[in-house]
Amino acid sequence: MRIFKDLKLVEQLGSGIPRILKHYDKKSFYISDNFIRLTFNYEMSEKMSEKILTQIELNNFVTIKQLSELLSVAKRTIERSLKSLQDKGLVKRVGPAKGGYWEIIKK
Repeated sequence: MRIFKDLKLVEQLGSGIPRILKHYDKKSFYISDNFIRLTFNYEMSEKMSEKILTQIELNNFVTIKQLSELLSVAKRTIERSLKSLQDKGLVKRVGPAKGGYWEIIKK
């Protein structure tokens, strides 16, 4: 890990596990002598979708970057969740990427 830090490939040593534990419960982890396995499941992605919908209800002009910061997850996680919500017909983007807004179709 120290090598990654010296090469500036990570931002902070040891910051990932506390952030993961903040969002996932213990039953999602399998710990062996050689590795840790984190299993993501449908229920977890549903929780993320609900959090995103709540934030959109509060401010439908919210950006992916803002959602990422508000929910303490990577921008890519937000992008995947929004894509899933759009595919399900729950939200749609109105207007351009810059200056547009999110519209909740149904909840």
